[in-house]
Amino acid sequence: MGVVFFVGFLIILCAIAGALLIIGIALLIVGNVRKRQMKKFKGKRIAAIILFCVSAVIFAVPVGWIVMLRASNASTFDGYVDTGVKVTSYDGWSISSSKKFNLNNELYVNAGTKLNGYDFQIGQAVANADTGNYKILDKILNYNSTTTIYAVVNDGGFTILSPGNGLWYREKDRAEIINYYQSLAEYEYFFYSYDNNDDTGNVKIEMNADVFDSLIAKYSSDYSEKAALITEEIVLDGSIKQTSPDGLYLRGVTVEFTETSAYVASSSGGGAYYGYPIDEETAHYLKNVLAFSEKP
Repeated sequence: MGVVFFVGFLIILCAIAGALLIIGIALLIVGNVRKRQMKKFKGKRIAAIILFCVSAVIFAVPVGWIVMLRASNASTFDGYVDTGVKVTSYDGWSISSSKKFNLNNELYVNAGTKLNGYDFQIGQAVANADTGNYKILDKILNYNSTTTIYAVVNDGGFTILSPGNGLWYREKDRAEIINYYQSLAEYEYFFYSYDNNDDTGNVKIEMNADVFDSLIAKYSSDYSEKAALITEEIVLDGSIKQTSPDGLYLRGVTVEFTETSAYVASSSGGGAYYGYPIDEETAHYLKNVLAFSEKP
């Protein structure tokens, strides 16, 4: 919506520039008529020249912005593939707003947090979808609001699609896909340190699935233990991530370690940190997994 107001502002500037130009032309014509009638015209000619200059400056602002926006928006066509197949929105809005669309007479829904992995492989382009509502404006600004929808490579052989903003599957497959990814025999685990001095990124680790599930369970609404104020200095904190081998399924939990204790992070504010205490045996296991040893 902000783009619409901005373009509207540019149009107003063009209108002002055009009005000043017309006034300047009128003054110039009047001046020339007065000249032929041997009357004074110098003041009107000077006024006309000033108006021409002012209108040129005002006109240059919107033109310059539009040219710049058209050049920068050229990148929105990168990777675009015209498949010749258009999906239709479920409710008339763009698919990013409605979270549903129809393709080949089948309803697709956004997976949301059920499948929120990001390190996956895309396959063939299968369709296109309009994600904007301002076609004329898109033409003026050289903006491509039509996205390419790709099939996603997955180990389960499901029909899963990606239009660039999350993952989508057929509504009729929802339960089967969720059950498949939540009951895999093997997952991959990574640890990402929040230490600003640690630039190693995601480090692959070996993790027991039951231990990870026990950490995730502390976020559950059924978990009765209250978060505790962490009074000691936090010496290590980061995120442990569980992913499916194909990268589509992702869960994460933030853990925080002090010299003597470990916690599943709950909240923070005003310099205070809260967490759900982790039992000593699990904390010792995690420290070994993360290659973190207690200081003597």
